[in-house]
Amino acid sequence: IFLAAGADSLDNPFFPSRGMSGRFQWDAGLEALGNATDFQTLRLDGLYAATSGRHTFIANLSGGDTVQGDLPLASLFTLGGPFSFPGYVVDELTGESFAALRGMYRYKLTDSSRSLLSLPIYAGATLVAGNAWARNIDLDDLRVGVNLFLAADSPIGPVFFAVAASDEGRSALYFFVGEPF
Repeated sequence: IFLAAGADSLDNPFFPSRGMSGRFQWDAGLEALGNATDFQTLRLDGLYAATSGRHTFIANLSGGDTVQGDLPLASLFTLGGPFSFPGYVVDELTGESFAALRGMYRYKLTDSSRSLLSLPIYAGATLVAGNAWARNIDLDDLRVGVNLFLAADSPIGPVFFAVAASDEGRSALYFFVGEPF
C-alpha cells in the first residue's frame, strides 16, 4: 500500500530553469496482503530551480527512512547514477535509510530562440553528498560524488554525456538518450 502526494511548478521536467517541486511518499508492506514482512517507509523530495541569464542553479534534497519493520530487498532505498549519485552505478547504494543533498549548475551554450533547428545545449556540473545506510542515518559516513556534463534538449528527449567521480576514487562515464536515471 502506498500514499504519495506532490506539487510541481517546474517549467521543464528535464531542464528546469525555474520553479519548485516537492513529493512525499509513504509505503507499507503487510503480511496480510502477501508481503514477507510488515514494514513502513517515508520518503521526502524537494527541488528548487532558479535562472539568471544563461546560468541555472538547482538545489535538491531527498531523504527516506524505514519507520517500522525490516525492508525486503525490492523495497530498499537506492542511490546511484549520473544525477542520483555520480560515480556509482545506477542503484548501487542501497539501504533502509538514505539522504542526499544535490547542487547543480547548468550553463546554456546555445540560444534556441534564434533558429527553429537549433537545439538547446547545456554544460554543467552536479555535486552530491549523502549515502544509503543499513538502518540509521550516520552523517559521519557521508559520500560525495561529482559529474561534469554536456546535454541537449532534443526532439527525441534529453541527451546526456557525463563524466563522474566519487570521493572513494570511483569514476564513471554516462551516455543516455531519454529520461535520466
